[in-house]
Amino acid sequence: MIGLIWAFFFTAIDYMDSDAFVVAPAEDALVAAEEKGIVRPGRSREMSYFSFVTLTGLGYGDTTPRSRAARSFAQFEAIVGQLFLAVLIARLVSIRTAQGIHDELEGQNPDERDKPS
Repeated sequence: MIGLIWAFFFTAIDYMDSDAFVVAPAEDALVAAEEKGIVRPGRSREMSYFSFVTLTGLGYGDTTPRSRAARSFAQFEAIVGQLFLAVLIARLVSIRTAQGIHDELEGQNPDERDKPS
């Protein structure tokens, strides 16, 4: 959901400023279609791809933000992606730790419970 929300923002930026992103040569056909008066059929998909690549920190570089707004949003999305991962991992570790403490207080060590008798 986070990636799709950011893709919406990137698509909006792209429609407001057609020079906000530099697209790889493979996507030049979409730019040529736009010059012929055809609405950009694949730019929202390209922005969705860019969003998920930015969110995960892969950064392939085939689509690059050019405008100040696009760069700012891309930086913020990258930070959100890293914070989401860190918070998720921390939450899972804290749940497991709390479960282990709870089991020990009840006298049931989860490591010994799983071993065959």
